[in-house]
Amino acid sequence: MHSALGQWDSYRSGIGKAVKSGLMPVYYSTFSSKAGEVPYELFKQLFHRLLSKCNRVTKRHLGIPKNLLLVDSTTITVGKTRLPWALFHGERAGIKLHMALSAGTEQPVQVIETIGSAHDGPIGEQLANKDYI
Repeated sequence: MHSALGQWDSYRSGIGKAVKSGLMPVYYSTFSSKAGEVPYELFKQLFHRLLSKCNRVTKRHLGIPKNLLLVDSTTITVGKTRLPWALFHGERAGIKLHMALSAGTEQPVQVIETIGSAHDGPIGEQLANKDYI
């Protein structure tokens, strides 16, 4: 998380920054291997928890009972060998990020990831929120 916040260029360049941040010195390949073992679900849960806190504070501060909720998706494609479980079109594979964004705060409210070929309609219904217009 510190590397994402600090926008480190790579694991190799991050080794020196990690030591300055109080972490033990390691080889960049070890750094990369350990980072690959962190389950993405952990970061997803942290992200949603942070969003729920921010939205609650913002909603109280503005005193607005309902905000406009913007819902959209974007597809990220790669070669089919990179994500063989997410085949998309021909030689491509992909994932799709479906996002609900609060227009008032310009902050994400919820994010759902699917394979690239998933239709937006059913996921959009999951993103609907009764606290928003």
